[in-house]
Amino acid sequence: MPSRCNDPLPTWPEVQRLEDASGEDTLWLGDLRQPVRAVALVTHGLNLRPSAMNAVTNLLARHGTLVLRLTLPQASEGSEHSPEALRERWLTAMLQGLCVAGQRAERLSVPLNVVAYSLGGLVFVDLLAEQPALASRIARVVLLAPALTPRWYVRLTPALALVVGHNHWVSSWAPRAYRAADGTSLAAYEAVAIASSALRQRPGVALSLPTLV
Repeated sequence: MPSRCNDPLPTWPEVQRLEDASGEDTLWLGDLRQPVRAVALVTHGLNLRPSAMNAVTNLLARHGTLVLRLTLPQASEGSEHSPEALRERWLTAMLQGLCVAGQRAERLSVPLNVVAYSLGGLVFVDLLAEQPALASRIARVVLLAPALTPRWYVRLTPALALVVGHNHWVSSWAPRAYRAADGTSLAAYEAVAIASSALRQRPGVALSLPTLV
């Protein structure tokens, strides 16, 4: 995972309407012909399409926010995944998103806000617990049902993986229209459990950020 924001960072396409976007990749949404009041990083939940956040993304954009809709890496069926590697990929994607969005906010002299759902909320908090200095870039945070305390069956997945393997495929319960795939690997749920456990075991981390949960 990059350790700072001056490491090489990706560039992402910009659209004025989500209807102009193709696929589910990370993108910018906003109309730079209008005054920009803020920059926002918006990200999704486990095995959900980034477009599941389009209602939030559109609402922010209509009110003068330049939005970076961030896509977190997904586990694909038939691929080999370790939970540790998947968590690292999530942290890297979140760091890159915060760095790029933060730099854009600085250039425009506007605040940077974060809106994160479920897994996105967990990864955001996990990253800031590891790199608290990033909090200084952020004005406000909205965490929608953040997966900070997973359900009991998610906490059991590391033990279950010893029996069936990390790549055992778990069917999705999410509405079909919002799913990135019909399921995800057990490794993804293990990565959620590992991140949540790491937060509970990390004493003394205090972040002073206006946050709505």
